[in-house]
Amino acid sequence: MSVRQAEEVADLLFDGDRKWNRMWNKGPAALRGEPATVELPEGLKITLLSPYEEDLSALHEYWESEIKKKNRPTRTRTSRKKSVDDSDEDVEETVAPQHKRIFVSYSHQDRANFERVAAGLQRELVKVGGTDFELSSDDGDNEQSSTSIHSTIAQSSAADQPTIEQTRDSIESTIEQSSAAIVLLSASYLASDYMSDVELPALLAAARKGRLHLSWLLLKPCDWKATPLARYQPAHDPKRPLATLKGNRLRAALAEIAQNVVSGLKSGHSFDEAGSTNIEQLASQPFRPDSSRVNASSLAMLMEFNQSSLLIGGDASAQVLERSISKVLAQRGIKRLPVGAFLVPHNGSERNLNRELLQLIACDRYLFSTDGTRFRHPHRVTVARILTYGRSSSDAVPTLVFNYRSDASEVWADPELQERHRYRAVYPEGAGGIEIRL
Repeated sequence: MSVRQAEEVADLLFDGDRKWNRMWNKGPAALRGEPATVELPEGLKITLLSPYEEDLSALHEYWESEIKKKNRPTRTRTSRKKSVDDSDEDVEETVAPQHKRIFVSYSHQDRANFERVAAGLQRELVKVGGTDFELSSDDGDNEQSSTSIHSTIAQSSAADQPTIEQTRDSIESTIEQSSAAIVLLSASYLASDYMSDVELPALLAAARKGRLHLSWLLLKPCDWKATPLARYQPAHDPKRPLATLKGNRLRAALAEIAQNVVSGLKSGHSFDEAGSTNIEQLASQPFRPDSSRVNASSLAMLMEFNQSSLLIGGDASAQVLERSISKVLAQRGIKRLPVGAFLVPHNGSERNLNRELLQLIACDRYLFSTDGTRFRHPHRVTVARILTYGRSSSDAVPTLVFNYRSDASEVWADPELQERHRYRAVYPEGAGGIEIRL
């Protein structure tokens, strides 16, 4: 592409601001009602699909409100109250924060490690979730009652130790009140009859019924692949057991765990789709759209050159892409948009790709750009939707292209899966990335 062509692309994408080092200060141009297209010399055509003016406005309003919240020292409200002498006086009442309880399941032999990470995890959850998270734990295999923690750990006294029946009831009650659960896996946890027979089955049952979001992390090395939890999404890379991390590495891991837990709570999926390869079951999961204002304002575009085309989803929401592609189809008088390759939005998140969007395009090559370390993307529900609804024709064989081999992407390399569901999986050779020719 020549310098002049690059300037024309900049005019489209950044509203005339060709000082690339300042482009983020200005921000992308906003679409007003429909996608915008520019045709460049030599046949290159670029259609901007996102963001829309109203999405950017909503984002700006959101950030302004967040800034005001951060500048407010305390959350209070003032009400009017009549005193004895009928005079009005201002009464300041503190507004109670919203709580989301997360049940933490661990062996009492790992309590020291649990205490080491609990306070840090609480802080990170508040940062990420924007609300107050309450961590609840249980030392059932040590015959201690369920306890709630904030920045400190509360313990029951030895004189008040409950019976196993009372402990079981207490756990079920705590789980009932929890939004999510995290299991801290270790050899001690797996060796505990109590954890294996009481606590873990209760958590698995609640997760299958959709009552809570279940995830786990590897506290110490153990045979986690042989457990039922191997079918659930880990909150942290099991190649890096949490008890082995210190300092900045531990803080970074806690931040990652908090992000993953909050993301799981928002997704709302209730069964072990993270470990399943049942395409029909995965694809049938209800779609819960991405509600992020930031993602709704992400750049997304269609690039076309002669008979080749590339759809770049960015982090855009499925709703925004559906809206733009539907308008492009109406402009061109066609029912499905031919796409040579689709860079799947938001690294393959299940909240940014739905059946309706896939049925608007005719594509057999899907690109995933993620190393999977943060959110374990691409999500298996996303891949299942592609294999179920994302073929250009009933006899087409789609190709999944991954730019990294990771725990999240490696599962699709299985030859048996590829044959059974009629698709191809392509990975880079070595660490040099992968080149795609359209």
